[in-house]
Amino acid sequence: MLRALVQGAGFTLSGLSSTFLDGQGNFSIPPYPVGAGSGTVTSVDLTGPVVEFFVNGGPVTASGTLNFDWKAPVVVAHGGTGMGSFAPNSLIRAGLGSSGKFQSTPLNNLSSSFLDGGGNFSFPTGVKTYQLEFLIGDASNVIGLAGKPTGVVRVPRSGNITGWQILSCDSGNPTSGSIVLDLFKDTYANYPPTAADSIVGGAFPSVTSATKNLSSEPISNWTAGLVEGDILYPSVQSVSSFKAVKFIVTYLGF
Repeated sequence: MLRALVQGAGFTLSGLSSTFLDGQGNFSIPPYPVGAGSGTVTSVDLTGPVVEFFVNGGPVTASGTLNFDWKAPVVVAHGGTGMGSFAPNSLIRAGLGSSGKFQSTPLNNLSSSFLDGGGNFSFPTGVKTYQLEFLIGDASNVIGLAGKPTGVVRVPRSGNITGWQILSCDSGNPTSGSIVLDLFKDTYANYPPTAADSIVGGAFPSVTSATKNLSSEPISNWTAGLVEGDILYPSVQSVSSFKAVKFIVTYLGF
């Protein structure tokens, strides 16, 4: 056979896609894999981890296609971020809990301080701290629930919210009580805002059996960005005892 291959005498190289050289000196494919028997497949299906993937199209009993793809977003517990998308030019932070979805914080006009030329941490020139004050209640009656249109304010300058305070202010000897607030934001064109416009991300400003409270800084979970002309509208989620409170939101304007 070697001579035939070299000299080209009396042998044709055919069946080159075959898998082996059989006992007759020809390339051929075995009729069945070794150990296989005859049989009929009537149904084919596919399964996968249900948290990360989805499968559809099965079972296939004649002809068809099985579809296997990612579920988006992938949850944190399985190696994902839990985020469907994030804003461009953002800082991505871990979530509030061990399995909470990641947080996206835009890196535009940050309120963070920086190390200046004098070796001190300071804010960039032109950035100033502002505050927005909401007076809620008439100092005579216990505050009611729902939105407080008399507390509405217009944002005078664009910036990023950095914190909040709540102070009881019904008298010279302020009442001690409890309150949970929400804050809605919308444009002038869409006024008035609704609960769907909440910017607190579930981190509601509150006081519990006291006369005051304030947030930790930097503030978390809130949609912190403000644009000049935005309308802010406070809402009372729950309350006991308080007759008037001053709700103060601080922000860095630019």
